[in-house]
Amino acid sequence: MKSKLWLLLSILLVASMVLISCAPAATPTAEAPVAETPAEEAPAEKPAGPFKVSYINADLENPAWAAVGAGFTDKAKELGMDGIAVSSSGQAQTQFKHAQDMVTQEYDAVAISGTDSSTANAAVKELNSADIPVWILHIKPDDPTAQFVAMVDAQNEGGNYDAGKYLADTYKAKGMTGTAGEITISLARSNGAARHAGFKKAMDEAGIQMPDANIKEAITYTRDEAYTFAQDLIAANPDLSIIWANYDEAVLGAMKAIEDAGKAGQILVGGFDGSPESLQAVRDGRINVMAIQPLYEHGTIVAQQTYDFLTSGKAPETISTKAPLVTTENAAADAGKYLAAVFGPTAKFPEPAAVVATEPPKVFKVSYINADLENPAWAAVGTGFTDKAEELGLDGIAVSSSGSAQTQFEHAQDMVTQEYNAVAISGTDSSTVNAAVKELNTADIPVWILHIKPDDPTAQFVAMVDAQNEGGNYDAGKYLADTYKAKGMTGTAGEITISLARSNGAARHAGFKKAMDEAGIQMPDANIKEAITYTRDEAYTFAQDLIAANPDLSIIWANYDEAVLGAMKAVEDAGKSGQILVGGFDGSPESLKAVVDGRINVMAIQPLYTHGAMVAQQMYDFLVNGKTPETISTPCPLVTTENAATEAEKYLAACFGPTATFPEE
Repeated sequence: MKSKLWLLLSILLVASMVLISCAPAATPTAEAPVAETPAEEAPAEKPAGPFKVSYINADLENPAWAAVGAGFTDKAKELGMDGIAVSSSGQAQTQFKHAQDMVTQEYDAVAISGTDSSTANAAVKELNSADIPVWILHIKPDDPTAQFVAMVDAQNEGGNYDAGKYLADTYKAKGMTGTAGEITISLARSNGAARHAGFKKAMDEAGIQMPDANIKEAITYTRDEAYTFAQDLIAANPDLSIIWANYDEAVLGAMKAIEDAGKAGQILVGGFDGSPESLQAVRDGRINVMAIQPLYEHGTIVAQQTYDFLTSGKAPETISTKAPLVTTENAAADAGKYLAAVFGPTAKFPEPAAVVATEPPKVFKVSYINADLENPAWAAVGTGFTDKAEELGLDGIAVSSSGSAQTQFEHAQDMVTQEYNAVAISGTDSSTVNAAVKELNTADIPVWILHIKPDDPTAQFVAMVDAQNEGGNYDAGKYLADTYKAKGMTGTAGEITISLARSNGAARHAGFKKAMDEAGIQMPDANIKEAITYTRDEAYTFAQDLIAANPDLSIIWANYDEAVLGAMKAVEDAGKSGQILVGGFDGSPESLKAVVDGRINVMAIQPLYTHGAMVAQQMYDFLVNGKTPETISTPCPLVTTENAATEAEKYLAACFGPTATFPEE
C-alpha cells in the first residue's frame, strides 16, 4: 500500500511541478509540500512479495464478461502478480462489498466493470478512499468524483454504427422496406448508451424506421431473454427486416428466434462482441455481421497496465479499441483470426452437433456449370464452390462450358441423367442460359444462378448470387471521374466490357456510363469494346485500338480482371502511364498488386471465391435442413491508389481463395 502511495505521490509531484512552471510568479509556494515527503519514505516502503491486483467483474456467469476476466487473470499470472477476478453477479450491493474487501485486504490495484454507470460510483469512490488506483473496464462511472487512472473499452458507438451501416446497405441491396429492432444492454451503462447511439445513427441515415417500442433493454442478459425479445419483435412487426443485438448472448438468442419463426433470410441479424459460436454462425450464413470487441485482450491490457504502473510507475493509458466487422462476405477468411482476441488463446469454433443416425447419411450430389474455367476469375468462383462443397461433405464438382452454349446445355442434360440434387450455373450469356436452366427445371432439380441471370422468366431458379454490378461500376467510374477532374484532364473515356448480352455485363456498363455522363466525360459508342474471347491479349489489342483512335484518351475502364491487366500493359507500352487512368472490376492478386504499385488506379472488388462458397453453403442448408435459399448481391468496395497499401491484401481471400497471395516481384 505504501509503495502504491509513493507511486501516486510521485505522479502528483510531477503534475504539480508542471502546474507551477505555468503559474504566475505570485504563487511560488505550491511545489514545496509535495516534493519532499515521499522521497524520504520510498526506500523503506517497497513491499515484499507479488503485487495483489483484482478485477471486480459485472457478471462472470455471462460468457463475454468471463472472457474479460480470464484475460485479466491469465495476464496477471504470467506477470507474476497475485491476481483474481470476482463477480458482482449483476448486483450493485455485491459490487460495493467487493470494493470494501479490496480495501480491507490492501490490494495494490483494482479494475472494475460496473453493473451500470451509476452503481459503479460508490464502489469506485470506496477504492478512492483508500488511495487504491482504479482501472475501468467498459462501463464508465457517471459521477466525475469517482476517479480512475485509465479506462479500456471498445469503440462502441463507431462499431455499432459501422455494423448498422452494413445492415442498412444489405437491406437496400435486397430491396427491403420494413422496420428495425434492437436488443441492447442497459442504456444506464455508458457502453450501452454508446452502442445504441451508433446503431440508431446508421438507421436514421438510411431512413429505416426503428420505433421506441422496438428497442428492448436487457435485464438478465441471457440468451433466453433475448430469444423472447426477438419473438416479441417479430410478432409485433410483420414487416420486421433487421434485428440488431448489441451483446453476444442476445444475437444468438435473436438468431434462433428468427430461424424458429421461419424468417431466416427475411430478417437480417447482427451483433456485437464475437464469441466462437456467433462467429461460426456468421460463417454458416445464420448471422449477417458481428462487430468484434476483443474481450479477452481488454482484460490482458488492464493487467499489463497495472503491472507497468506498480513496478515502474508508467502512466496508465486510456484505450478504446476498434471494432472490425466479420460479415457474410469475409467470414470465411476473417472469422477465425479474432477468436483468440475475443475469447482467449484456447478458443475454437464449436464442434458440429453429433448426429445419431440409423443409416448412413445421404451424400448429396451438387454441380456448378461454369461459363469458362480457363478464365482465372471464373476459376476462382468454381474453386470457392468445390472447396465449400467438400468442407460440407457434399459430392461437388465444377464443369466448364468453355464459353460454348452447346456445351453448357450438354452439361445440364448430364446433370439430369446423373440425378444431381442441385445445380448452379453461370451462363455463357443471359439468352443461351435459358435452355440449360429449363432442362434442369424439367427434372425438378433446384437451380442457383451465379452472376448471369436468364432473360426468360420461365427459366426458373431458387436463388441468385452476384455482386452489385451497376453500383460497383458506378462507384469506380465516379472515382475515376473525380481523379480526371483533379488532374485537369479533358479527354474521352473508353470501356472494355464483358458481353452486353449478359445481365451482369449490361449492369456494369450502365453503372460506368452513368458516372461518365454525370461528369460530362464523352465516351462515344466506338470506344466501347465488347469481349469475345475474354483473354488478356484481346483486351490488350482493344486498348491499343482505343489509344490509337483517341489521341486525347484519358480513361480506360475494363470491367473484368483480365481486361484491366491487358489495358494496363497497353497503356504502359504506349508510354501513356499517368496520362491515361485505368480501372477495373473483380480483383485478382495480380490486379490488386498493380493498384498497390500505382499501375492501376482503382479496382471494384467482386468476391468471386466467396460467391462460389455461398452457393455451396445455400445448397447444403436447403438439401439438409430445408432452409429457404436467399438471393444475395454483395457490395463492391473500392481499392484505390490512396487506400491500397492497407486495403488490397484483405480482399485476396474473398476474391481468389484462402491461399491467394500477391505475385512475387
